[in-house]
Amino acid sequence: MDEKDKFDAYMRQAEFNIKRFDERRGYSWKVALGFWGTPIVAAAIFGGMDPSPILLCLLPVAFLPIALHVFWLKNVFAENNKDKSTAYAARDMAYKLAKLKYEKPEYREQAFFENWAVQFQLAVTTLLSLGALIFIFMRLLELFPL
Repeated sequence: MDEKDKFDAYMRQAEFNIKRFDERRGYSWKVALGFWGTPIVAAAIFGGMDPSPILLCLLPVAFLPIALHVFWLKNVFAENNKDKSTAYAARDMAYKLAKLKYEKPEYREQAFFENWAVQFQLAVTTLLSLGALIFIFMRLLELFPL
């Protein structure tokens, strides 16, 4: 394998990993829409039910989507970091092999809760879940005034 073949192999590896990261990120937003729809659908369903099943559903409606979304995002975040690290390492090896002079951009892995996408998705999931909880609770107060 000559130098050009090695360079091309490194660059293909970098492109492959960045493409995986980008596809996973796009898919993650679609899954987030599902997590955001869950509390809305739950509020619509449980808001019209008899009170006794509503009481059993209050906490799961509020906290299950949040817990599942945190679990989903932690795993996606970890895989994204692996793909980005692999892509950057392959790119750096290709540049070093080609003896290209470039200023290596600084790459610092973020902590899970420092990532803006994680913060945004969890904030929306939390607000919608708590909104559904409040909606169902208000419906209970209508049925059973204090």
